[in-house]
Amino acid sequence: MRFVEAVLLSPFFTFAVALVSLVIAPKLNSQLETALLVLSGILIGITIFRTPPISGQDLLPRILITCAITAGVGVVLCVIGGWRPILGQKPPGFLALANDAEYPSGTVLGGITWSKHFGDTRLLIVAPDEDKRDLDITIKTNAPIVAVGQMSNLDAKILPVADSTLTQQLIVGSTGKQLANPLSLIATTLGYRVQCAIGHREKLEIIIATADVIDFPTLQKPGGGIFDRDYVIKISGADTRTNEQISNWYGHGSDTNGRIEEVYKDSRHLPTAIRIDGTWGSGDDKRNINELVEVKDFVSSFLKQRPH
Repeated sequence: MRFVEAVLLSPFFTFAVALVSLVIAPKLNSQLETALLVLSGILIGITIFRTPPISGQDLLPRILITCAITAGVGVVLCVIGGWRPILGQKPPGFLALANDAEYPSGTVLGGITWSKHFGDTRLLIVAPDEDKRDLDITIKTNAPIVAVGQMSNLDAKILPVADSTLTQQLIVGSTGKQLANPLSLIATTLGYRVQCAIGHREKLEIIIATADVIDFPTLQKPGGGIFDRDYVIKISGADTRTNEQISNWYGHGSDTNGRIEEVYKDSRHLPTAIRIDGTWGSGDDKRNINELVEVKDFVSSFLKQRPH
């Protein structure tokens, strides 16, 4: 029994446990890794407390010296090993900027064919200094989103949460003939889903095009006007997850002349905030993200404050 006690309280044993933990801890989930590293710290503290000349001190100085040395050893191990419980759980950083500049129609930004009706909002996502982790988020703004693209060069998957297509059918009463009217998603408040693995201080720059959609005239045309170039149908309802009201607008999207721009209102609608919900990490190392990021428009703010 004394031999076991001597081994357990040996500084060589406890430091060996700490070093082994640095090797196997990254292979564990964060809970087991934390428990293993805490156990190593306790063993190191006990060893220091019972090792001469510290063991010969009065109780209070002995406790203070033990705590100081144990903390110092812990910091060194953090620097050497990069403990995930301390460093690896940092969430990514978010910065949102708006730009009210008018781009010429046809300009391509982040894979989006631009329109003078679109507001330009950028969401910059910066990963902490660590190994790559999976980012899986949904972004919403308080302005209808027309499209979302990427200005950076990472392997990102960006898709609307709502169905991207909708097909209507018109039945001609006199003949019974069925005519299909395929439509595309031209704006949504339901948001876009972004999936990307980022790390090592990589930056994912998302560009968000926002705009208000015209109200389709209530005066019905023959056939409901569904084949008109500027036809729009708005589908509203409640989000089953959050119970908030959402809307999706469908139209013909584009034709041989390019994007159909007359479905959007002339005034550009810039959002004031971006709601970000999702996860960061993978497996047992996953953490939730729930952020409301303020959108800053520095140029417009400066122009408003500038004396005339």
